Amino acid sequence: AARNAVPAQLHSFARGETIIRAGDVATAEDVEALTQLGLLQSEWDWWHVLRASVMSVLVLTTAIGAIYRLRPATLLNYQELAALAAIVVIWLLAAKFMIIIHDWVPYLYPLAAMSMLVTVLIDLRIAVVLIIAFSLTVNFLSNNNILMVSYATLGALSGALILGRAERLSSFLWAGLGVALTNFLTYVAFRNTVIDLSTTGLSYNSPLYFSIILNGGLSASVALIGYFVLGNLFNLTTSLQLSELSRPAHPLLRQLLLKAPGTYHHTIIVSNLAERAAAAIGVDALLARVGAYYHDIGKTVRPYFFTENIMEGTSPHDKLDPKTSAQIIISHVTDGLDLAQKYRLPPRIRDFIREHHGHSLMQYFYQQAQRDAEEGEELDPEDFRYPGPYPRSKETALLLLADTCEAAVRSVRPSTREELEALVNKLIDGRVAEGALNNCDLTFKDLQTVRQVFVQVLQGVHHPRISYPEPVQRAEPKAAPPATNGHKAHAPEKPAPVEQEVAGVEEDVSVSG
Repeated sequence: AARNAVPAQLHSFARGETIIRAGDVATAEDVEALTQLGLLQSEWDWWHVLRASVMSVLVLTTAIGAIYRLRPATLLNYQELAALAAIVVIWLLAAKFMIIIHDWVPYLYPLAAMSMLVTVLIDLRIAVVLIIAFSLTVNFLSNNNILMVSYATLGALSGALILGRAERLSSFLWAGLGVALTNFLTYVAFRNTVIDLSTTGLSYNSPLYFSIILNGGLSASVALIGYFVLGNLFNLTTSLQLSELSRPAHPLLRQLLLKAPGTYHHTIIVSNLAERAAAAIGVDALLARVGAYYHDIGKTVRPYFFTENIMEGTSPHDKLDPKTSAQIIISHVTDGLDLAQKYRLPPRIRDFIREHHGHSLMQYFYQQAQRDAEEGEELDPEDFRYPGPYPRSKETALLLLADTCEAAVRSVRPSTREELEALVNKLIDGRVAEGALNNCDLTFKDLQTVRQVFVQVLQGVHHPRISYPEPVQRAEPKAAPPATNGHKAHAPEKPAPVEQEVAGVEEDVSVSG
């Protein structure tokens, strides 16, 4: 009790102040000061090296396992893996040189920048995994400093959550402000309620508080620079790129509108279907919408060979054999990929062009070729198949289904909701039976949600319009005969009223305008 009653002695050292000189006898106070400042360590601490190695292996193994469970596509995407590896190495080196230094320097460590970068370039779930992994690293390097761990972890989490998809540059500004506020509140809360700074070798100073606030701006700036540098270096599709590509003024979308207006209209409806379905099942709705915008750009090469652009009664396929017609239709995929390369569309957008028909068979021309084939002539089905592959992501799978359903509904034009539901179910079931969805991760629950969304959207787009009858004109009254024989003409009898036909129709609330 008497020992606890003795107040702790605080000894502060100015920057550059000598603690102990070579040849001096070290006192207990000198040893404690060197220990607190992280300056007292043996040349080789093998136990420390072993602990660091074991911890590194455990953290790395756990992180890889978590990524495999949460987002396995990252482990199969070499660009994302390379970017992730570069980010981890850079931030580990920064931690090594910044966190072991005492005073205010560790509070500038931009772990929030790492979390924001991973969120916008890859995925929020991966960012959370890395935040947990780096918090363990920070704990190890800071000698179990709970303030430092909480400070870095909470700031990184707030930055990632506030930034989100970062569809605007201003998102980085708000994320930086959020990180600065979180850092300040975390430090103040721990300083006043959890720890006594006299036991950490820290004391109140302006550079410390300045670095705490500055960390938010530094993290946002580093994240923004890394966003553009790493995104271009590893050819990653970013949300800002998608926002730029979604603008109607893009040259490819202008070409589609001017050269193939029917295809452009079809594309707008398909993009709406894909976006709504993606949002409903929790995948990237912006990517699905923008990918749908560009999936048919290859049709601008020969627009009038496609049904939606053909004038009634003037189909050029009437003069071609089925195989040639099929090859022309199929070529819009390869033509689209050529245009995508020319205009430097991101790889994930090219996947929509490549996969939106999969490796499906063009039934119409194949069956026509079978009817026209001479006896004994064999047809190769591969001549009537799209090059593929089938969709490998949920977003491209949604496009395939949306493209199929919109084209069929536009052609069949079901008159009731029941007919529309039956048609959508038949089309989706057909794609499932074909194996078109085997390479993506869509679940039966996802498909049920997609069916409901498609029916809702297509009913609003393709609902039957009510007809309005022509208005009935009133009959003109006949003029009265002139007076004769000096007698006054009698006033004409008032004509019987003509009942006017009702021009309107009873409103049907079940039909949307």
